[in-house]
Amino acid sequence: MAQDPGNRRGTAQPIRISTQPQVLVDSIGGRDKFDFYRFKLNRPGNIRAALNGLKTNADLALTNARGKILHQSNRPGKRKELLTAELNRGTYYLRVRGRGGNTRYRLRLGFNTPPRLAINTGMAIGKGKTASFGQRLLRVTDREQDAKKLVYTLTNQPQNGRLQLNGKAIAAGSQFSQEDVDKGRLKYKSLPDRTRLVRTSREIRSFEVSGSNIVWAASDGNDFEIYHSDGNTTTQLTNNEFDDFAPKISGSNVVWQGFDGNDYEIFFHNGSSTIQLTNNGFDDIAPQISGSNVVWSGFDGNDYEIFYFNGSSTTQLTNNGADDASPQISGSNVVWAGFDGNDYEIYRYDGSTIVPLTNNNQNDFSPQISGSNTVWTSFDGKDFELFFNNGINTVQLTDNNRNDVSPHISGNNIVWLGTEGVKQEIYYYNGSSIEQLTSSATTKLSPIISGSSIVWQGFSNGNSEIYYYNGSGIEQLTNNRAGDVLPKMSGPNLVWQSQQGNTNELIYRNLATTDSFSFVVADRAGGKTDGTVNITIG
Repeated sequence: MAQDPGNRRGTAQPIRISTQPQVLVDSIGGRDKFDFYRFKLNRPGNIRAALNGLKTNADLALTNARGKILHQSNRPGKRKELLTAELNRGTYYLRVRGRGGNTRYRLRLGFNTPPRLAINTGMAIGKGKTASFGQRLLRVTDREQDAKKLVYTLTNQPQNGRLQLNGKAIAAGSQFSQEDVDKGRLKYKSLPDRTRLVRTSREIRSFEVSGSNIVWAASDGNDFEIYHSDGNTTTQLTNNEFDDFAPKISGSNVVWQGFDGNDYEIFFHNGSSTIQLTNNGFDDIAPQISGSNVVWSGFDGNDYEIFYFNGSSTTQLTNNGADDASPQISGSNVVWAGFDGNDYEIYRYDGSTIVPLTNNNQNDFSPQISGSNTVWTSFDGKDFELFFNNGINTVQLTDNNRNDVSPHISGNNIVWLGTEGVKQEIYYYNGSSIEQLTSSATTKLSPIISGSSIVWQGFSNGNSEIYYYNGSGIEQLTNNRAGDVLPKMSGPNLVWQSQQGNTNELIYRNLATTDSFSFVVADRAGGKTDGTVNITIG
């Protein structure tokens, strides 16, 4: 005769949990309010318990050795109770609790070990090359299930290349099996070192980069349209009879200003479709984007005000009788320069409140923001200096006899131009000290920073060239007869315009030496494990 389960943990019936399903049949009710079952796990795994066959209400709970409830199922009436849990080694209890009269029940138990990441050696690959993963590079095993039933879900996709399944690019959320890996269906294609995105005799007006996504405005022969590239494929986002320009990009999200026949409006593309954010009788201009958040300057019939779109709705941040201009955005933080009746001051919106960062009798302008850090240029009565606010306090970064202008910020790192007469040099603030990066008589323009890497436009032998600082040294990236101008940078991704005669080109370079992607792999019984594959590019 089977042992009757005890009414408390101390008298619990011992059971053995295995990968083979088992069913326990018993009854509960009246004075027999509880049935306890004790089991011990020698290895981590996933347990599944189902209580059914009920005539009256009963509940199911899982506790640890001390009686703390870890999971429970309390469905009303005679409905089936079900719980699953990922457990480590140790002793546990299942508790059946009667809520009404006497009832028989069936307690069905199953145990499954999670998949194990057995091999993850990473990959080494050359620039612009494609290689297959196989079980020698990436392999997950499972005691109970075969490769076809072990399914990977991509949680973070690579940034400097593309994962392909059966020759088609896949993104975060896509799935593939261990069988796909074993049979070479999963491949990685690294981005080439250098790609010519555009070659045209028509004008290219502006461009931006975010990761390996690039956006630009170029003439189609009639007007300016917006184009997007993911580093491999170019897509035309607009096709109309009016000018679209000033595009900005964050990830795969793009914003720009477009003429609608009467005035300029703001348009937003989320990677798959385009929506019009504004529709009024006044100009909306100078859009900026961070994630799905957008900010711009819009005329209200009297002056320019700041407007903010949070991904779902638009808010007018300012409403006064003076111009507010030059908005910049990072996350939900927005900065701009606003006229106070005497001069321009700097203001910041932190997602809920507007805070003035300056209040003086000199013009403050060119604000740039990264997180809650803001840098701007201010006239001190003699020349232009830089000021920095970390979200709490403001400090003056420069105090000299030269003009410090064109700041750009990434985290705590700032780059700018210091000009003295005709001499221009690049200066870098690393969060604690200032370093002069260049020392020559040539002109420098357009410094951009991403992390601790910096790119700028300089001159050599009468030509404009692109220079790159990687945190330790300076490299001249171009050396040709063309004019290479207006560099943009996002991480290891660089874009600039190359001009020679009537030919305009957009050049994209990927300087990455590493890449990675992350995943969760699950079996069909609820077991899961995760991992990250590291890729070396060279």
